[in-house]
Amino acid sequence: MIPETPTELVKGVRKFHGWSQADLAELLGVHVMTVSRWERGLPHQMSMSTKILLVILYNANPEVVAEAKEEALKLR
Repeated sequence: MIPETPTELVKGVRKFHGWSQADLAELLGVHVMTVSRWERGLPHQMSMSTKILLVILYNANPEVVAEAKEEALKLR
């Protein structure tokens, strides 16, 4: 199923990868409440770069994303 709304995209990415809202927020560099608002469909600005990253994550292999996430966290 292809997500038709930003709400479906955010929930789909998060559930597909087995992440909590906090996990996705950390990866995207936003506050966890922002992810919560997106998932509830509340008006909250989403940048184009965030939308693009969500689409990439939606279509990505979970193992590749997990490895990239681990590497990104090491750089912090």
